[in-house]
Amino acid sequence: MTANGKVRLGLYGCGNRTQALLNSLLKDNLYEVTAAYDLLPEKVRAVAERFGGCPCAQSRDLVERRDVDAFVISLDPFAHAAAFFETLEARKPIFIEKPIAMTAREARAMMVKAAEYKVPVQVGFMRRFLPEQVAAHRFLAENPPGRLFGVRCTWIHAGETEMISMLNHCPDNFRLKVSQIPFHCCHALDVMQTYGGEVKRVAAAGIKWVQRPYPSPDYVLATLEFANGALGHFHYSSQSFKFEISYLLHYENYTLSLNGDEMSIWRRPPFASLRNDGSQNCAPNYVRYTGPDKCTFGAYPVDAVIFQRFLDGVRGGGALSPGLDEGWRTAELAEAIERSWKERRPIDLPLTLDPDPEKHP
Repeated sequence: MTANGKVRLGLYGCGNRTQALLNSLLKDNLYEVTAAYDLLPEKVRAVAERFGGCPCAQSRDLVERRDVDAFVISLDPFAHAAAFFETLEARKPIFIEKPIAMTAREARAMMVKAAEYKVPVQVGFMRRFLPEQVAAHRFLAENPPGRLFGVRCTWIHAGETEMISMLNHCPDNFRLKVSQIPFHCCHALDVMQTYGGEVKRVAAAGIKWVQRPYPSPDYVLATLEFANGALGHFHYSSQSFKFEISYLLHYENYTLSLNGDEMSIWRRPPFASLRNDGSQNCAPNYVRYTGPDKCTFGAYPVDAVIFQRFLDGVRGGGALSPGLDEGWRTAELAEAIERSWKERRPIDLPLTLDPDPEKHP
């Protein structure tokens, strides 16, 4: 680190996402860019002009620098695993964007190797740090929820817009080659697991009807069985003309709804007399006391929050979170959903620990 405590960064990938992270804390002087590498030299030059640092002609030039404290990997996700294994040889902390890899097997290999090398790694699952998610976890900690029954997530969007944009401007872009479930929706699957924990089985049904150069399914419904006995419901569509990313959490003592920048709470009436007033129809009295209580949040610098967590972790020398174990579990869940709807059968988890290679090729 520099004399004034700045973390010296090596950038493996200089695209828009890398620049967004750097911009989020640019004014706070928490880091300095020491060196940068990208397959496209013009991107490296643009980052060097904006943030400083030495442009590297080869990836090895970046990884072998001794004056780098930590690395940021943000690339085409198909290139994440190879870049990660190369960077791991420097044995310094790594921030890697989501998804960490495009297969569960690659993700597990990354996790195992990082543990072997004792290299701390943080994954860019930023949606778990949105204010409504932070508020929900705080509420759970302060108000005993009782048993968790279910976690529901809806992620629907007009995927055609991204496809058209890529075909018009970037016909070779990886977004035309990857399903949104492991790519963008890995955020949602990560969030679901922060509530439900480990998933042991997935059963999904899906539709691929619209013929277009875009591998995302048009519609998927997946049921998740969590190891703790709760159920999950994941609803995805790239053929939706309404945008929505929302969650519904069903607990014994209350229900939480998270939609955009709003959290709503419906509580179970705390007293028997409020739940059963002796009338022939107790519903009107019952629902009078359930809510909802609503909390609304404004704009929130989530990129700055997750990036500062990384920089603080590098300074402190401790574990980084969310880590590769969460990256691996999310890659497994995404792959299980994709495999289940395509193969029309339930899929048991974990995928990459199964001793029978014929069962999970």
